[in-house]
Amino acid sequence: MTPRDLREELPEIAAKLDAGGPVLLGLDFDGTLAPLCPHPDAVELAEAVRATVARLAAAARVTVMIVSGRGLADVAAKVALAELIYAGNHGMEIEGPGLSFLEPTAQGLAVPLESVTEALRQRLADLPGALVEPKRLTTCVHYRNVPAEHHEAVARIMRETAASHEEHFLLTSGHQVWELRPRVSWHKGEALRWAIDRLGGDAPPLVFFLGDDRTDEDAFATLPDSAVTVRIGPPATPTLARHRLPDPDAVHTFLEWLAERLETPGSSR
Repeated sequence: MTPRDLREELPEIAAKLDAGGPVLLGLDFDGTLAPLCPHPDAVELAEAVRATVARLAAAARVTVMIVSGRGLADVAAKVALAELIYAGNHGMEIEGPGLSFLEPTAQGLAVPLESVTEALRQRLADLPGALVEPKRLTTCVHYRNVPAEHHEAVARIMRETAASHEEHFLLTSGHQVWELRPRVSWHKGEALRWAIDRLGGDAPPLVFFLGDDRTDEDAFATLPDSAVTVRIGPPATPTLARHRLPDPDAVHTFLEWLAERLETPGSSR
């Protein structure tokens, strides 16, 4: 199935919203709510986007869940809205009003991961621009600022490290980043399903999930056909999502539309 531009599907989405049921709005952070930056610490959420997310969270029928590869405390601090559910480390840690989850196998591997991370620091120390980012349950190595001639060296070190610890950890990749993750059957899609199960209510929620990276594909694959799944990025990128948007600016425009539609059902806009 070829993903459709979400902006061309607004009448269909409006009809679903006008049915009046609960809504779960799942959002990735980096590359979805906020543009990517050369250094992860430099990523900031624009105040206008924060205000729109807060507006959505204030709607009685809406639950907003941020589902990020960042550590939970990190992404919660970046978004800085207490009323949201936050899922960090690809959903392996979740906190929200009345909700708490920590994937037990990942928790048990946190200390061994520290040793692996320190070994990675030492092996990558001579490669200019390589950034090791420990996130308690996972560890990322960013190579966005590494000269192109050293990219293969970073990849080789990451593959060798993962192979040496394959019993407990696996290697994944994303936007100019490698990541060591615990070998567990838990991901962003499972985190969303976990939240759906605990939200309760007489009717299942209309689920939205917007994300821009390979780890978001787990959610696109897991969520039911009734969900509105949206891959952020260029049209050529393969995806299991049913819709597309080009960039975080388009995401914000859609969220503004969504907020207005929820506040004014039946609006022609």
